[in-house]
Amino acid sequence: MGLGALPLAVALVAAQSSAAAPEARSEFSRLQQRAEAVDNLASFLDRYVGRCPPSPEAAECKARAKRFRAETTGKLFFVRLGTEASRLLQAGGHDAAADEFTFNLTPFFTAGGLGLTEGKPLGLDGQGRPRIGLIPLVAPMPADALAMDMERLVRTQNIRIELVFKPLGAWSLKAKEKLEGVRAKLVAIRLTNARTGEQIALRIDER
Repeated sequence: MGLGALPLAVALVAAQSSAAAPEARSEFSRLQQRAEAVDNLASFLDRYVGRCPPSPEAAECKARAKRFRAETTGKLFFVRLGTEASRLLQAGGHDAAADEFTFNLTPFFTAGGLGLTEGKPLGLDGQGRPRIGLIPLVAPMPADALAMDMERLVRTQNIRIELVFKPLGAWSLKAKEKLEGVRAKLVAIRLTNARTGEQIALRIDER
């Protein structure tokens, strides 16, 4: 699934919790089991937004999108993104006292020219890029790991992002080219090592 069709969102720090307690691992599995798997994010977003160019079939296209939104809005879905999505992560810093490392995630996942976002983008910046808040993900430091090891995971894009989300509605922004996407509630976000599959960080927010 492509991630380069929309301009990279400009991130603004948002105050959101990122608990990674040991018991949360099973909580993610519980949510994943309740969710419907999305094998192709681009197809899901396209069906939800319903991009319907002028044609004799436009009315039916819009009706199909409306039915799909009615069927899926508020329901749980699970998607595992490709490693290219890790470019949305930034190294946030190491807290030596707590022995934790923070990754900052820009929750603007693009596929097929559409975006899946945490809420709706907060307008555009001066260069016409979507503005959206950062989500901090706090990871316990692995044994014998250094901050530079965690930073290397980001730099080499050796992280996979898994999401459990609820679509809440479609959005659009006027720019040089119309930007469209799906605003969602990101109920759970998990970062895993792309090579080993080991969990790195976890955030669950069912509010």
